[in-house]
Amino acid sequence: MSRAPRGHWPLVSLVVFVFAIGLLIEGYTHGVLGENSADEPPVSPHAVAAPASVTNGGPVLTVVNGQPRSYQIPPKTVVLSFDDGPEPTWTPRILAVLERYRVPASFFLVGAHAASYPGLVRAELQDGDQVGSHTYTHANLGALPRWRESLELTLTQNALAGAAGIHTRLLRMPYSSEPDAISAADWQAARQAAQDGYLVVFTSLDTTDWARPGVRHIVAAAMPKDGRGAVIMFHDGGGDRAETVAALPEIIQRLKAEGYRFATVTGALKLAAGDVPVSRSQQVVGTALVYTQRAPTRPSRSSRWRSSR
Repeated sequence: MSRAPRGHWPLVSLVVFVFAIGLLIEGYTHGVLGENSADEPPVSPHAVAAPASVTNGGPVLTVVNGQPRSYQIPPKTVVLSFDDGPEPTWTPRILAVLERYRVPASFFLVGAHAASYPGLVRAELQDGDQVGSHTYTHANLGALPRWRESLELTLTQNALAGAAGIHTRLLRMPYSSEPDAISAADWQAARQAAQDGYLVVFTSLDTTDWARPGVRHIVAAAMPKDGRGAVIMFHDGGGDRAETVAALPEIIQRLKAEGYRFATVTGALKLAAGDVPVSRSQQVVGTALVYTQRAPTRPSRSSRWRSSR
C-alpha cells in the first residue's frame, strides 16, 4: 500500500461547495450520524457474493492485481477502533483514556464531522492515533450508485485534507461488521474501494456499544479468545457514549494483564502508514470544504479542549 487512494479532484472541486451547502441547508450534517441514527438502508440484490477467501478471512481487506487479499491481526495484538466521530463531547474523553494508558487507536471518521471539528482530527493524529474514512454522511456504500460512492469517499478525503493536511488509505464502511457478515452489495462496494487503493477494515469483535447494552456487556464483547489478535469495534460518535468511556479502562487493563499489545491497523500489520500528505491544491480544496462546513456553526469545542490538556 504505497499509493494514495484514487480521487476525483476536478469533479469534487466543482461540486464541493454546492454539495456541502446543500447538506447544511437540510441540517443533515450536524445531526446525529451513526449506527443508531437510522435503520440500515436496503441494499441491491444483484451483486455477486463475496468469495469464501474474504468471508472466511481476516478483518482487513485489499485487492492486489485484481485478487482480494485479507489480513489477520497477529496473535496477542489488538486494534481499538472507533466509528462515527469526531464528536466534541465523547471523542475528547476517549482520547483522554487512551492517553492515560498510553495506547493507540484507529478512528474512522464521518467526513462531515471531521470538517466540523478539525481540531479533534488533529488531536487524534498528534496523540499517535490513526484516522480513516467512514464516508462523508455515514452512507451505506452497498446501496449507492458508483458516482455517489466516489463522492462520499472523496469528500471525506477533502475534509481530512482541510482538517489535518492528509488523506487516508483506510476505510470502514458504515453498517459493516465481521467479514462473514459481508453481503453481496457490501462486497461490491468494498471491492471497488479496495481497487481504488483503500485498506477496507471490518472488525473481529463488535461490542455493539452503539446500542448502549451496558458496560459489562461491552467489556465482555471486547475480549479476544485464546490469545487471538483482533480489531475491536467501538463508537465515539452517533449518540451517548458514556458506557463506552466507562468500559474502556477496564478493557485496556484486562488486555494488558493478558499480555496484549495495542496498535493501529497498519502498525499491527506492519504496512505502510495509513495517512498520506496532500498537495497544496488538495489542501486548498479541503480547507474550503472545512470553512464551508463550519461557517454556520459555533466555534468547535475541540479547540478549547485541546488548549486545556
